[in-house]
Amino acid sequence: MKERPILFSSPMVRAILAGTKTQTRRVVKPQPVELPDFNRGGLSYNVRGSVYRAWNPAVMDPHCPYGQPGDRLWVRETWAPQSDCEGSAYRWTAGLEGSGCGPRPITHYRADAGEHWIERWRPSIHMPRWASRILLEIVAIRVERLQDISGADCIAEGIASAPGGWWSGATGQSSPTPVGAYALLWESIHGPGLWAANPWVWVIEFRRLP
Repeated sequence: MKERPILFSSPMVRAILAGTKTQTRRVVKPQPVELPDFNRGGLSYNVRGSVYRAWNPAVMDPHCPYGQPGDRLWVRETWAPQSDCEGSAYRWTAGLEGSGCGPRPITHYRADAGEHWIERWRPSIHMPRWASRILLEIVAIRVERLQDISGADCIAEGIASAPGGWWSGATGQSSPTPVGAYALLWESIHGPGLWAANPWVWVIEFRRLP
């Protein structure tokens, strides 16, 4: 069993905490391509230079960067520590080792309601392991094209019902269908046009550990 970090936006963290998000999709890198002369029209992906490896989306790739079923993912999210160890008025239950304040500071999370007074939020990519509050266990992994997602899987991605349709999780964006809402969410994270690009994605199913 291995542990790896994984990033989530604040709306998706809230969905995980609420128990409504049990899947995530991440773009396969590099994307597989068709090389007819290499493996008779099958898919391949570039390893380095002109070296390609045959790729079969129906077979679990041992090189999946997110791990294998049974492995764990600790969630990185936007966060902020608080300290009075450097003369501020903030509090610590325990500070950083070597500072005379103990091993761990009070930590706040952007996903939590009512925490908007924090002056400086730290990006999720900079969250250390000790500050993470959410640990996930991988239940299953598969590969598929992004647009193959079903309505049920969109809901498992954290898409929530809203008056007259479905809320994407992105501010002010909703759609009459779960798939339409998920497309809006995808583009809010990855950029315009990237839903239409229909990339191959890792589909990671998980459960939250206590």
